[in-house]
Amino acid sequence: MEQPNTTAAQEPPTPHCPLSETIRRFQRDTTVPNLPSSSQKAYSIFCHRRQPSLYKTFFALLPDAPPDNIGATFVQEFSALVPKPAPVCGMAKSSTPHGLIRYELLGSCIEECRYAGKEHGLHLTCTQEGDFIIRLFSHGKRLAQFNLNANCSRETGSYDGGGLELLKTQLHLVIECLTRTGSYHKDRV
Repeated sequence: MEQPNTTAAQEPPTPHCPLSETIRRFQRDTTVPNLPSSSQKAYSIFCHRRQPSLYKTFFALLPDAPPDNIGATFVQEFSALVPKPAPVCGMAKSSTPHGLIRYELLGSCIEECRYAGKEHGLHLTCTQEGDFIIRLFSHGKRLAQFNLNANCSRETGSYDGGGLELLKTQLHLVIECLTRTGSYHKDRV
């Protein structure tokens, strides 16, 4: 009598990580429809440089942060209210943005995390001019915003809703993803 092959049953399953898969898909095709070349170029640099650990770091700053595997799946295109109805690409749960998504709004590229449809965690906007807006949200509430010029050499504005110092503690990680060299000097901003 032939013995059953138990090798496959003994190997631990590979956990499905929708955040990592979404980032891989975004990196394979960085194109966001209807973007001017300046914001597409800026977003492409960021898209190729950032990793899932960037979002996990910002989730860890927030109370009740959702885990990496939040029950969402990748959807190539769906319509969502972000803040107005628009085509969205990324993670969804029951047609609601739930995880990492990206979309075009008024000529800017926005990549952000959402939890049950509300902004939660890191938000990045690459504007038409190639400038950057970096925000931190918790369950739809904007805690902080930091604006940078196109080459990340100076701050062009900020907003503190109670979380600006928290955002600044990890801002260098975002800036490293925005620059071609990946270098960041705190005295620049």
